[in-house]
Amino acid sequence: MGTTTTQAGLEGVVAGESEICYIDGYEGILSYRGYNIHTLADNAMFEEVIFLLWNGWLPKRQELDELKINLAAERGLPGPIVDFLK
Repeated sequence: MGTTTTQAGLEGVVAGESEICYIDGYEGILSYRGYNIHTLADNAMFEEVIFLLWNGWLPKRQELDELKINLAAERGLPGPIVDFLK
């Protein structure tokens, strides 16, 4: 039988690859679809960021307006849930 060597922690281990985000913990970098998270936090609305994550590009005005309408339509709670919470 051969000797098995184990390494503590996950240093140097790639847990997964993603086209959606990039993380460099040593450099303190987090980006979504190529956009630095700090730039997005300072300049983009929540809806713009989720559109970016889902589609791969920042939305044009019409795309953003449509997304806002669709999200608003899905935010309602069913009557029995509202009654229960009251």
